[in-house]
Amino acid sequence: MSRKLWNLLCWFVRFVSTDAGITEGYLNGSLNAVAIILTCIGAPSVLDLSTLVCMDVAINAGMLIGMALSGRYTDWISSKQMIFLGTTTTACCSLACAFVSMVSIRKYGQLHVLKVIFAVLRSGLGFGLGVEFVGTFVMDSDNAFHLIKGREWPSLLYSDNLQYDLGILLSHFIPFVLYLIYGVKRHMWLIRICLAIGAILPLHTWICHIIRCFTKASETGAHQRMRIARTQIPSSLFHEFYSPFLWSIGIAWFLYEISATGLSLYITAEIRILNGNVTPDLRRTFGWLCLIDLLRVLGSALGMYFTAKRRWGPKKTLVFGTGVQCLLGLIICRTVGTLIRTSLSPVLMVFFALFHLAQEFGAGSNMALLAVTSCAPSVRGRFLGFAAALSKIGSIAGDTLIYLMYEYLDAKNMGQPDSTFEEALTWPFAIATTLLLLATILAYYGVPEILSNPDHNPLLTLSHLRMQNMQDIKPRSRGGSMRDVVSSGEDTMPPRQPGTEDHPPPEDSKDMT
Repeated sequence: MSRKLWNLLCWFVRFVSTDAGITEGYLNGSLNAVAIILTCIGAPSVLDLSTLVCMDVAINAGMLIGMALSGRYTDWISSKQMIFLGTTTTACCSLACAFVSMVSIRKYGQLHVLKVIFAVLRSGLGFGLGVEFVGTFVMDSDNAFHLIKGREWPSLLYSDNLQYDLGILLSHFIPFVLYLIYGVKRHMWLIRICLAIGAILPLHTWICHIIRCFTKASETGAHQRMRIARTQIPSSLFHEFYSPFLWSIGIAWFLYEISATGLSLYITAEIRILNGNVTPDLRRTFGWLCLIDLLRVLGSALGMYFTAKRRWGPKKTLVFGTGVQCLLGLIICRTVGTLIRTSLSPVLMVFFALFHLAQEFGAGSNMALLAVTSCAPSVRGRFLGFAAALSKIGSIAGDTLIYLMYEYLDAKNMGQPDSTFEEALTWPFAIATTLLLLATILAYYGVPEILSNPDHNPLLTLSHLRMQNMQDIKPRSRGGSMRDVVSSGEDTMPPRQPGTEDHPPPEDSKDMT
């Protein structure tokens, strides 16, 4: 009993303190918050809005490399070692990024050099976050608590998307409260506090992970068997059986990230357009941002809760969230031309916030879960790493689209200063809704749902893959590929030894998927 309580306590501390979701969300959000403050006070810095998109591309490129490498080696290296590599890289790069940010505010004549250095450091920061994401998600999936339907509230601890949205909310709520207390005259204190917290959070995550390594819960027999099984699936077998599913979830995740990343960066532009294309004061800007972030957190929590419900699951939650989002997107596109010219323009911001809520409820809470549940546990690292790397290509594409939209806004404002920018609010939501609808269709029909029916496709079970691996290694009496052996329906398992009996699975393997 005491051992179970100790293991549960260790896992709880790690989920709350060492997962990279809150850190990643705060680092991205704090960069946007500092850029907004500097824009309002007119101070030149490396964090101007035109450079913000490029910095987001840099961190996504780093995450792309980190996720791809982590997917390549996680199944052969301990997840704890991958997490340690990711947290160490993140902590070092975050400290350097905070230092460069502070220097850039004072060294006006060296902004170009500082921008290059800052972009490189953001890439390193993204590399650490990408490695840590795959390692942490694979470790969480091995325990299977958030993959078992019916455990609604405990599943919230495993939602990386919920932690990311909480980090975004924290990065905007802190300067909002500080601005209400001290006002704009203490803007340098606001910037220093935001950057300091951004440097402390990754360092705190790194220290907590080191403590976790020294006080880790003992490895169960099921975990040991899982770690050994990961080294017994060759790459050729993985690509032969998993390529269709990997491309399906990878492209679906890619389409989702285009809309999600682009709209996340576009929130400040939405606020500016509804304010007559003039940047509002900090109180109003951070107030709207906190409202949208709060609804995104609510959407992530509800999405994870209903995903764990027995009658819902990841796919039904994804379809419902996408349906609500398509309805809201249609309402926005139909009413933006009318509401933007009246005093009811703030109603559009409420529609925008509900749109983000539906996006986090559906696709935001389920893309990574669909990736880890559509493959055998022994290949989760490879499958999730490669699928997540494809998604970050979508993030880079979304950043590029937003950059082009910023250029369009500047050009139109220069030629028509009294324009209402109706197209600037219609097209982003129309494109995002269309992309997410395509992603949902692809994920629903192209990815099998293993948890609800483990025998839906025998190629996706761990025992079948190991059986095929044994068949591939031992000499065969006749020709033919492994796929022919599977389709023939023959029993390829070794003969049962005399005196052996079937035994029920041990207690520690009941929570394994």
